[in-house]
Amino acid sequence: MIDWLEIQSSAPGKFIICGEYSVIYDRQAIAASVDLRTKVRIVPYKDKVRLNLKDLGIIREWPVTSLSTHRFVSKYTECLSYNDSMPGKLDHLLHPRYCVKSPELSTASTSGDEKLKDKKVTDATVAFLLLYMGLSDSFWKSFRVPISVEVESSIPVGSGLGSSSAYSVSLCGALMKVFRVSAEKYIISNWAFNIDKFFHGRPSGIDNNIVTMGGYILFQSGKIKDNDVRHKSPIRVLLIDTKVSRSTRSSCDNIEQTLRDHPDKINTILDAINSITVGAWRKIEDPEFKPRNIASLLQENQAYLDKLGVGHKKLTEICKKARQYDLRAKLTGAGCGGVAFVLYCPDESCENVERLKQDLLESGFLVHDHAVGCEGLKVSVIPDPNYK
Repeated sequence: MIDWLEIQSSAPGKFIICGEYSVIYDRQAIAASVDLRTKVRIVPYKDKVRLNLKDLGIIREWPVTSLSTHRFVSKYTECLSYNDSMPGKLDHLLHPRYCVKSPELSTASTSGDEKLKDKKVTDATVAFLLLYMGLSDSFWKSFRVPISVEVESSIPVGSGLGSSSAYSVSLCGALMKVFRVSAEKYIISNWAFNIDKFFHGRPSGIDNNIVTMGGYILFQSGKIKDNDVRHKSPIRVLLIDTKVSRSTRSSCDNIEQTLRDHPDKINTILDAINSITVGAWRKIEDPEFKPRNIASLLQENQAYLDKLGVGHKKLTEICKKARQYDLRAKLTGAGCGGVAFVLYCPDESCENVERLKQDLLESGFLVHDHAVGCEGLKVSVIPDPNYK
């Protein structure tokens, strides 16, 4: 039944160039992929389903027989949909009766770091179970294939760089091959979107789409409006980590509450951000694009995000330092900390970029330099030559 030796997949990180928050309310946003990747490796496994979260040093295992007693999808569906029975079923499968844990968390402390690690492990495990069980129910009549799944990632969690979507997309791409589903990328993206909804409440859909497709996308109302971008000069980005953690869901909830309380004020800001996004896309889709062409638009977008209340003193400090070197910085993602970015072209501004990088490092920020517009989801299968 298993005619392959190994399945590999990977998906990139992402950042939003323009349009955070406005994209949640049916305005446009621009996102790009970066050359950070989440990688998944699947091999056959005897009688069990094994999940190895290598970055966290955690392994979870379920006997195939225990997974066979539960159904997440009652009939064929092209895409998993959340329903009220899922939390109970997931709690069951996380119980020690069903789930064999590696010893690392068997004596979990109450420290903040351990609690955060516990949450990361739980979220990653739940996402895996939703995908594995949902795909098995939908496409293989609930037959549970014994496999060992290894996941490792260079995308920092909780930084606005698409770590959760890259995890879901790369897992889904690989598991589709396990269950012999020949799926277009948009179907894989839709499955990952439903996983994001499980954790983030009301995601826009931009994260799962950009990490699936790669490159650059113009996105609105759950759909890619345009993604035909080819630049003659390579574009790079400095990703600057403020080291201030934040919750995407909490930030979105705060904006939604403010929108209910002050709809005219917030809609005016969202409309202004949308106009900036439209103008920025016209420049980005030009093959001759250089980051300096949208410098003033990024600065304007950041000012409106500050008015929405998602700025932070660390982000303000980064933006100020960038201006000192004739560059522009802007937050990406949920804000309130997280990550800022500076776009640049290697054939110009290199001296200023290096000076800014050194200044930021000396001020205690983490700075990473990455290529922009890299390939999206990649999946490969190594067939078993002995299978007949």
